[in-house]
Amino acid sequence: MDYINQLFPTEQSLANIDEVIGSVKSKIRSLDTDIRLTIRGHSDTGIDEHKALEDAQNSILLLFQQMREIKDKADKSEEMVNKLIFFSFFNQIYLNS
Repeated sequence: MDYINQLFPTEQSLANIDEVIGSVKSKIRSLDTDIRLTIRGHSDTGIDEHKALEDAQNSILLLFQQMREIKDKADKSEEMVNKLIFFSFFNQIYLNS
């Protein structure tokens, strides 16, 4: 959750969610490349490729989980903003009548 709060310290920063998701996807592609290179390097040194692959898969799963949490938080924030707008609108109508 701290990671998400760092990415989105305010509700206004949620407007950049597409850029953040693009950045996370870029990190995933970079990790995939690093994983392939690491596995190739480890196979030459006799390190367990299955363990290296499992570690890499766990890292990717963690990134996807973080992306999901970011999207959920953005959806909840959007819902809250819509409710605030709705209540503000009807409050003004009520006060003006």
